[in-house]
Amino acid sequence: MKKILLSFIAIISFCLASSPVFAVMSVQNAVTAAPAPTEKKMNMVEKACHKIFAAQQKAAAEDNVLIAAILGIVIGGLGIHRVLMGSKPIIILWYILLSCLFGLGILLGFIDGILLLLGKSAQYKDNDKVFAVLG
Repeated sequence: MKKILLSFIAIISFCLASSPVFAVMSVQNAVTAAPAPTEKKMNMVEKACHKIFAAQQKAAAEDNVLIAAILGIVIGGLGIHRVLMGSKPIIILWYILLSCLFGLGILLGFIDGILLLLGKSAQYKDNDKVFAVLG
């Protein structure tokens, strides 16, 4: 248990030390720091940090899709869910215009939200077409 805790602390401290904010502090404390770990251990720690970072990015992307789906269902007529998925902000104007004139923006937003919940988020990523539902 103690080894696991120490390795976890080493991984976290390496991740923090490699960030730009803590890099200055690491340079300032380099004189009093302990000797650098061997290259094999460093590679092991780097791999662990990369795995943690990749897992965090994947979780954040999944959270964005879920938030976009909820926004699409609840207030889809505003088009905010599309901007969250990477469309240009002008899409909000199109959704509001379609909502006010024909009520179509509300229906599109609802359909977008349902499709995002069903896992069809690939067609919405960085797509600036108003009718992304159609592909």
